Amino acid sequence: MMYINDVLINASYHNYVPYYEWESEDLLFHIKKAPVFLISSKNLYKILTCETTINKRLMFEVEDETKLFSGQDELIKYSLAFTDGIKVIFVIMNKKGQVILRSALLPDEEYEVMNFSVLLKDNDYNFSFGKKIDYDLFLTKQENALIDEIKSELKKNNLNKLKYWYYLLFKNTEEDLSVIKKSLTNDEYQLQLMNILNKQL
Repeated sequence: MMYINDVLINASYHNYVPYYEWESEDLLFHIKKAPVFLISSKNLYKILTCETTINKRLMFEVEDETKLFSGQDELIKYSLAFTDGIKVIFVIMNKKGQVILRSALLPDEEYEVMNFSVLLKDNDYNFSFGKKIDYDLFLTKQENALIDEIKSELKKNNLNKLKYWYYLLFKNTEEDLSVIKKSLTNDEYQLQLMNILNKQL
């Protein structure tokens, strides 16, 4: 088994957030060493975008293999890094093998892993993939939060807010909740509204 050494991961987010969106108050773990595995680009992308369960064999291999820098060595029981030779992600799993955290690495640390990834053997374990995560990798953390807010208000049927958003989009008033919801559940209109709300922040 090969290891990455001396890297930072961000433990503040369940989903993958690029390093340039990390905040100063985020919870960062300084990893002393952690196992790293080479997998296909297809599986790496699925781990980033879908609910993922790691198989028992891999869980057994990585159990207690990740150590943190601290006053005394502390362990993260189930965690590892995956790379396809182009991108690197760090994941933490619960005891059932479900991925509960996905973290980016800093660019220089990711580059080091990519450099020695040629020495890794391709280990395409049989992952179990579930439904797609409701998080768009092509949007910023703030934009994803706005999309979540729009979907949440739609579920609550918050008429005043939904009417206001409808007006922002169409410069027109609408009283019929079903018409408003039909428009605001459209993916294209949601992105347009997200851009409008983003500019107001």
